[in-house]
Amino acid sequence: MSRKERIFTNPVYVVILAIFTNVLWGSAWPSIKVGNEQFHVTNMPEQILFAGYRFFGAGLVLLLFYILTQKKIPMIHKENGNRKTVCLQMLFQTFFQYMFSYLGAANISGTNSSIFSATNTFIAVILAHFVYTDDKLNRRKIVACTMGFVGVLFATLGKGTIGFSPTGEGFIMLSAVFGTIGTIISKKSTKTDDAVSVTGYSLGIGGFLLMIVGWTMGASLSFDALGDFLILGYLIFISSVSFTLWTLLNQYNKVGRLSIFSCVVPISGTLLSGIFLRENVFQIQYMISLALITGGIYVLNHSRKTARDGE
Repeated sequence: MSRKERIFTNPVYVVILAIFTNVLWGSAWPSIKVGNEQFHVTNMPEQILFAGYRFFGAGLVLLLFYILTQKKIPMIHKENGNRKTVCLQMLFQTFFQYMFSYLGAANISGTNSSIFSATNTFIAVILAHFVYTDDKLNRRKIVACTMGFVGVLFATLGKGTIGFSPTGEGFIMLSAVFGTIGTIISKKSTKTDDAVSVTGYSLGIGGFLLMIVGWTMGASLSFDALGDFLILGYLIFISSVSFTLWTLLNQYNKVGRLSIFSCVVPISGTLLSGIFLRENVFQIQYMISLALITGGIYVLNHSRKTARDGE
């Protein structure tokens, strides 16, 4: 067993790394809002360009890290059509996912962005039903998904009505769909090539495409203060570290073992939105929402353990 495998299969390390990774992802939502203010992002092309800078930078960081540590150029092999697989991963997991997540995050609060991002866990369960023959929906999974989706809808409650924005919450959910498809594809791509090189190319090329789209639409961003570099640097750090860690965790562990940690994203994102964006997160609809989402993820995780019982 290699040193890497020992680390990413050790129960203690798995828990610590999974929580750390999901806290990073949770912190991304308020960070995007801060970045929009810092760069004075006001329209769709600028939002797409901002996302492009982040993921292109993250890809470069990972590829440079690979070169420095492995003393060679990272390559994606042709065997089993892996180059095509990595291209598909890039389109879904980087380009489409983050184009819609940035567009959606600009139109709703950091709290709602964090909570609605949790739909990726339940969307993954539904998609797995159609992709894998041994991961079909059952009663417990249906209950878990129902709890989760009701939970995210609770986050939109205000004055007795549901305030769902197609270009806000809707885009975040669409982003979750693309991200889930990308995760499924990544399970295949890392069987042939190293997780760092696969993630680096996926983020870097996807980010560059986002930049091209933003520039083509006439967008530009200026770096006028130290804070501009700091917030972009932190977002690059989130992407490069979290994607690599999660890809490695998925490579060495079963999805069911990791799924419970997804509840950390909406919780940490909500709390950090309260701290850094000064949003009023201690509202009854948010508390109910987080409770239902966390409960749904727990039921889902438990359902995987009891799948042999046919429940």
